[in-house]
Amino acid sequence: MPRNTKDTDAASHSVPSHRDDSLTGLPAVFTQAAVEGRRIAVSYSRYSSDLQSESSLPDQQRKCEEKASALGQEIAYAFEDAALSGAKHDRPGFQALLRACRAGVVSTVFAESQSRLTRDFLEAQELVRQLPSVYKVRLIFIDDAIDTNGGGAKLLASINGITNEMQLDTLRHQVKRGQTGVVRGGFSVGDLRYGYTSEPVDPDAAAKRRRNDPKPKMRYKIDQEQADWVKWIFERYANDHWGLRQVAKSLNDQKVPRDSRAQRDQWTFPIVREILACRKYIGEWEWGAKENVRDTENGRVFPRQRDAESPE
Repeated sequence: MPRNTKDTDAASHSVPSHRDDSLTGLPAVFTQAAVEGRRIAVSYSRYSSDLQSESSLPDQQRKCEEKASALGQEIAYAFEDAALSGAKHDRPGFQALLRACRAGVVSTVFAESQSRLTRDFLEAQELVRQLPSVYKVRLIFIDDAIDTNGGGAKLLASINGITNEMQLDTLRHQVKRGQTGVVRGGFSVGDLRYGYTSEPVDPDAAAKRRRNDPKPKMRYKIDQEQADWVKWIFERYANDHWGLRQVAKSLNDQKVPRDSRAQRDQWTFPIVREILACRKYIGEWEWGAKENVRDTENGRVFPRQRDAESPE
């Protein structure tokens, strides 16, 4: 993978006046380029799922290197993101790429396709508009035949952006439909609550699974230690008439562990309230009532109630 090579295209580009001079956290090749007053060519590669092959990254990078060579350039640094969706704005490699571009040390960005860089329509529009015009960064999306030094780049990027978002919507519905079938078959899709865990239906097959093999079917299993604490919470609240804060304080005093997925070790009264309100503990396993939605402004994901008419 190229890291610190010369950029034959650098000398023909002056550093733009509109720039973010922060090179903090970027590799030394960018600081060196800034000190020498030159700009370098880079590439960006990404694959979106654990089920996809890690070899996708070097394959994409190789394609970028070949295209750069055909244009008389050399790629000095290869940005990448592994197992991250193109709909996510906060990808580490993507954000580092943007910082380098805005610092005025990047001349050209090569990517296999526009969808590798982003699958968000509005973000794609902003990148194609801002990076070439404000920061003088040339964008080349190889499979899409898009080169911002040529004509029609903005139109093609718009069409690709709409297509990529439609593909995401289709994939979302397909995933929902597949998960619905898994749930109806009595298997786990990861919607666990405190007191429950999951185990593979076929432990032997799961043990032999390779990284890129489909994930094994899982079934729900009661975590007996956690289940005893769930019962304790209900007993304190229903029988002893404890308040939610009192229950949470006692759990913390007894150093009762949260489950492995918890982001915080401490029990709080909202967590206790969620347990008491969870109908899964009385055998009602509602699934699919909510969906995750991404805020197009900040990229954050939040749950919302799914419309009854929403397609699966």
